[in-house]
Parts: sequence; C-alpha cells; structure tokens
Amino acid sequence: MTKKKNTQTKAAPAPATRSSDVSVTEKAMDSSQDKMENLKTLNSMLLKETVEHRGQLADLRSKLDELSIEHGFMSSIEHQVFGVSFSNLLLDAFSRLDDEAWKRVGIEKSLHLKEIRIRELECEIVCLVEQMEVVMKNREEVDRIRLELGVLEVEKKEVERRLVEKEHFIAELEVGSNALEKNRREMEVRLGGEIDGLKRRMAELVNDEEAASRRFAERELYIKQLDSEKSVLEQEKKGIELKLMAEIGELRQKMADRELYLKLVEGEKAEMEMRFRAEIDMAKKRMEEMELYIKQLGVAKFSAEEEKKDMEVHFEWKIQGMLVEMDGLNVRIAEIGSEKEALERKVAETEADACRLTQSFNSGIDNLKGRIAELEHCVKVLEGEGDSAEEEKQRMEIGFELMKRDMVANVEELKQRIVAFGNERQVFERKLAEMDSLRGRVKELELCVKTLEKIRDAVEEEKRDMKEMFESKTQVMVADMNLLNNKIADIGKEKDVFERKLAEKEDYARQLERDGEKISHGMRMQIEELKKSKSVIEENLQELEGMIKNVQLDNEVKNKSVVALMQEKELIERKLKASESKSTRFLTMLRSMEDENMNADYDDMDEEVRNFAAEMKVIRDSFESRLAKEKAKNDSKRWGWVYPATSTIVAAISLAYAARGR
Repeated sequence: MTKKKNTQTKAAPAPATRSSDVSVTEKAMDSSQDKMENLKTLNSMLLKETVEHRGQLADLRSKLDELSIEHGFMSSIEHQVFGVSFSNLLLDAFSRLDDEAWKRVGIEKSLHLKEIRIRELECEIVCLVEQMEVVMKNREEVDRIRLELGVLEVEKKEVERRLVEKEHFIAELEVGSNALEKNRREMEVRLGGEIDGLKRRMAELVNDEEAASRRFAERELYIKQLDSEKSVLEQEKKGIELKLMAEIGELRQKMADRELYLKLVEGEKAEMEMRFRAEIDMAKKRMEEMELYIKQLGVAKFSAEEEKKDMEVHFEWKIQGMLVEMDGLNVRIAEIGSEKEALERKVAETEADACRLTQSFNSGIDNLKGRIAELEHCVKVLEGEGDSAEEEKQRMEIGFELMKRDMVANVEELKQRIVAFGNERQVFERKLAEMDSLRGRVKELELCVKTLEKIRDAVEEEKRDMKEMFESKTQVMVADMNLLNNKIADIGKEKDVFERKLAEKEDYARQLERDGEKISHGMRMQIEELKKSKSVIEENLQELEGMIKNVQLDNEVKNKSVVALMQEKELIERKLKASESKSTRFLTMLRSMEDENMNADYDDMDEEVRNFAAEMKVIRDSFESRLAKEKAKNDSKRWGWVYPATSTIVAAISLAYAARGR
C-alpha cells in the first residue's frame, strides 16, 4: 500500500507539465491559423486587383474602339462637306464660264459683223486701188504699233516669269506638305510602336499577375495535399509493440527531413529575393526609359511647334504676296477693260469715218463721173471751136487732174485708215486674249489661295490631332508609370510579407525544435523509468526462479510448499495476464471517443484503476486537443509522429502501473 501511495503522489505533477505544453502548442497553432488567414486575405486581394486590372483593360479597349468609330464618322462627314463645297465651287465656276462664253459669243458675233463690213469695204477699196498707185505705209503708225507690241511682249515675259515663280512656289508647298506627311507618318509609326510596347508590358503584367495567382493556387493545392498526407498519416496506426529505438530513429529521420525542408525554404527565400530584385530593377529601368522618352517627346513637340510657326509665317507671307499679285492683276484687268472700251469707241469712230468716207468717196466718184461726162461733152463741143477751145480744154484737164489727185489722196487716206483699223482690231484681239489669260490666271491664283487655305486648315487640324494624341499618350504613359510605381510598391509589400512569413516559419521551426527537445527529454525520462521497472520485474522473476529451485531441491520434504508455490506462481501469472488485459483495455479506452463506454468502464474499476484512468483521460484529452488544432492549421506534417510516441508513452505507463500493482 505504501508503494501505491508513493506512486500516486509522484504522478500528480504530470498533468501540470502536460497542460503547460498544451498551452504552448495552442499558442503556436493560433499563430499559424492567423498566418493562414492572412495568406487567404492576401490571395483574395490579389485576385480582386487582377479583376480590376482586367476591367480597366477592357474599358481602355472599348474607348479605343469608340475613338476609331468617331474618327471614321468625322472623316466621312469631312469628305461629304468637301464634296458639297467642291460641287458648289464647280457649279459657280461653270456658271461663270457660261456667262463668259455668252459674252464671248456676243463679242464674236459683233466682230464677225464688223469683219463682214470690213471685207465689203476692202472689196470696194480694192476695186478703187486697182486704178491707183500703191501708197507707202505710215511708218510712224507702224513704229507706234511695234512699240506697243514690245511693251506687250515685256508684260507677257513678266507674267510668264510670275507663272514660273508660282509654279516653283507650288512645288515647294508640295514638297513641304510631303515632308509634313512623312513626319506625321513617322510619328504615327513611332507612337504605334510605343503603344504596342505598352500593350506588351500590360500583357506581361497581366501574365505576372496570373502567374502569381497560379502560384497561390499551387500553394493552396500543396497545402491541401499536405492536409491529405497528414490525414493519411493520422489514419495510419502504428502498433504498440514497436521498439523504442525504432521510434527514436524515425524521430531523428523526421528531424533531418525538417532540416532539409528548412534548407529548401531558405533556398526558395533567396530565389524569391533575387526575382524581386530583378523585377524591381527592370521596373526602375523601364521608368527611366519612359522618363527619357517623355523628355524626347517634349523636345520633338517644341521643334514641331517651331517648325509650325515657321510654316505659318511662310504661308502668311506667300498668301499676302499672292493677294498683292491678285490685286495687281485685277488692276491690270481693269486697265485692259478701259483700253478695250477705248478701242471699241475708236473702232466705232473708225467705222463711222469709213462710212462717211465711203459715202463721200461714192458721191465724189459720182460727181467726178458727171464732171467727166460734162467735160467730155464740153471737149466734143469745144473741138470744133478751135484754139480758144484748146485753152479751155487744158484748163479743164488741169482741173480734172487736180480733182484726180484729191481723189487719190482721199483714197490713200481711206486705205491708211483701213490698215490702222485692222491693226487696232489685232491689238483689240490681243488685248482680249490677254484679258482671258489674266482671268484664267486669276482663277488659278484663287484656286491656289483656296488650296493653301485648305492646306493650312489641314495643318492646323493635324497639329490639333497631334497635340491631342500627344496629350493622350502622355496621360497613358503617366498612368503606366503610376501603375509601375504601384506594382513596385506591391512587390515591396509582397516581399515584406514573404520575409515576415519566412521569419514566422523560422520562429515556428525553432519552437518545434524546442518542443521536440522537450518531448525527447520526456521520452528519455520515460525510457529510464521503463528500464528501472523492467529491472525490478527481472529481479522479481529471478527471485521466483530461485524459490522454485529451492522448492525443487526440497521437493520430497516440502511437497505441500511446492504446490503452494506453484499455486502462487499461477496466481502471479494470472495477475500478469490481468495487468496485460487491463493495459490493453486502457489503450483501447484511449483510442475510443465514446464517453458513455468510458463511464461504464469506470464503474467496474477499483479506486486505483479509476485514478489511473482519469490520468490517462487527461493525457488523451491534451493530445487529442493538440492533434485537432494541428489538423485545423493545415500547414505541414509536423505532428504526424506525436501519436505513435504518445501511444508508446501510454503503453509504458500502463506497463509500469501493472508492474507496481503486482
């Protein structure tokens, strides 16, 4: 009985130490659960960010499609407006051409009538000229006409020189417009390349986010696999009869595996740090490239604005020069119109003089014919009168000769006037042709001015488009830089979280090592106690064997004592079997989870067995709570070896109690 009391008093502090171990493990499990919740929240945040980024990309693509549709609609509207304006200009030009054609038809009709009249006069004059001498042309009139022709040739050369200058200026404008178109295309190609680069970068970022989500999914799958492995390991029951040295070897192997796992975690940590550093360096390099590109765009924008200002000044100067030239041409057209009116008045006066001279010439011819007839009659009359009549005849011939000379002079003057009228008619036709050419040149200049205005409007529109494009690209690049900065900050945060997790894992591994050392120390103590109990049992067995030998030596003398000893031996063996059955029953009681069966067993036990069962229940509850918390943690298989060790300890304690009870 004394031995039983001592064992009870010694076994009392054991639940306190086990409860302290249980509290430590509970704290570790709570911290691991918090870590798992943090990982899950971080994973959900990353998934939300990826969904938001994808939504932003979809919005940007829809905006680009809307802008392209609006651009096509505006281009179609501009094409229609240009067609309407061009058709209006064509209708106006056709109406002007019709008016000029009608005017020209009227002028040609009047000229045709005048030519007919002139031909009739020429026929009449030719009939008279056949009877007269050829008269020299008026040199002064010819010289004057030649001077006018020289002046007109000089003006023609000046107009041709101006036309050549205008054609050269138009060629320069075409070269400038081609250069602007080439610069615009190069700018579009370069900006398109930058847009493609930014799109590729956004795709890479999306791929990185998807890879991160896949990695987190793989981590979760790995945790589930570990949970399944842990459940499998928990379901695997090891026998109570396993040797303690094998358990210790397995424990050492698991500790070696834990060290290898920690080394792998360290390698993964170094790899993640290198990857994070490489990504941060790439992001910084990309930011520097984008800043340099923004500066280059600013310089290009400044140069484009300067070139635009120069082109605007050049366009204004050219347009002003063309307007001045148009004013000069309009003045020249007005002068030619006044000259045309003067020539028309002069032609009318010449026609009136020709009519008057023709009438006077006809009347003079009629008078001359009548006078000739009278003179012939007088000559016939006077031929018979003699010498007195001869003098009268000479006098009449002299008068006739004078009249003939006057008539020749009148005819010569009429011919000169006809020649002058023909020259003036040619001058008038040249003036009309020059006026038509000047009008055509004015129309060409008007078209050039309109073309230049359209080019200037197109350049202004292109400038506005390029400015808007530059502003939009700048905003997009600023947004990309902000995204890159946010990404760098997120990577830094992820790195900090990963470092915290690694530190927590290291702390947890150190805590596990300390717990393992404590458990191994407790197991060593239990092993020593089991060895002591084993030595006591062996001593008792040796004593029994000695007693049996003594009984066998004194067999003949003490048969009754031998029988009693054999009975005592059988009793001891029954007690050993009973203790073994009790130990097996205790082990089955620890493995069962039904409290009702446990309470029913407690009623059949004595006081010592109840105390032992209560102590075993405390041990079982503590280890079951520890296993339940480890199962909820779902981290790794850290506590898979606890249940076999616990079973071994319980078996050892049951054996010790059985030996002491015996």
